[in-house]
Amino acid sequence: MNRTLNIVSFLIFSSALSVRAIDPVVPQIAADFAISTTTVALLAAAFAAYGLAQPILGPMADAFGKNFELGLPVVFIALHLFQFGDKYLCHVVLLVGLVQQAIWILHPLP
Repeated sequence: MNRTLNIVSFLIFSSALSVRAIDPVVPQIAADFAISTTTVALLAAAFAAYGLAQPILGPMADAFGKNFELGLPVVFIALHLFQFGDKYLCHVVLLVGLVQQAIWILHPLP
């Protein structure tokens, strides 16, 4: 258990470090893309969720399969569109997601 905790802690630290390493170049990135430094900082902070989600998403992919996990974002995007956006676009996203899942079922990822 102690070794597993050390590995998970190191991975979370590494992910957080990669996000914090971008801080000195935020003004340069903002200038290059002609956006505010606030927007760049928010995008960098949102990337931290990627590292924190790995201990959860990894076992889920092992338990349910990669194809199932790759279909989850399609469902979340469709639900978000249904609640806050265009109902027609929601149906298009769901249809694309169903086709995507059908392709993955017929030709699964290795």
